[in-house]
Amino acid sequence: MDTTQIEVIFSIIYTFIATIVGVLLIMIAWLIYEIINLNIKIYTKFYAMKATKRQIKMLHAILAKRGMMDVKQQIVSDSTGGRTEHSSDMQIGEITDLLTRLNKGAEIRLSADQEAGNRMRRRMLSMCYTLGWTKLNIRQFKQTVDLDRLNAWCEKYGYLHKPLNAYTYDELPALVSQFEKFLKSELKAP
Repeated sequence: MDTTQIEVIFSIIYTFIATIVGVLLIMIAWLIYEIINLNIKIYTKFYAMKATKRQIKMLHAILAKRGMMDVKQQIVSDSTGGRTEHSSDMQIGEITDLLTRLNKGAEIRLSADQEAGNRMRRRMLSMCYTLGWTKLNIRQFKQTVDLDRLNAWCEKYGYLHKPLNAYTYDELPALVSQFEKFLKSELKAP
């Protein structure tokens, strides 16, 4: 073999390798594009599932008109199966069902037991402020109770070891009493 034949063979091999590398780079670029596109679709679908601002405003208007804003958190909690107490965290299906019930004139009443249970829960929330179990709520620009910390305490130390809203009216007095004792012991600690 002479040098020109070797140069031709090397140039063919070089062209072949360059073509393969080029194809691989195009495939990698396409794969990155598809991953980014998929992430955008997932992101869009995730946020599309949240209740819209219009729905939230409608809910607040209906509850205000009925004089039920003071029990909004309990209504939202009941409508979401205890998942959240904030209307802004509701999913489209949950808020649509609630708005439909409210617009049909369905009465949403809390029993006397539920109202008394809510008073006991609010008592515990009040004690959380005393303990300093708060965090900054950016949406409302104020300190609010750190519900994650309170629920963690209820699950770890509460006598039934479950989140606050999972306690029934009959179970709450013992939990409130237990939390009051905890508060007193924390206030006495140096």
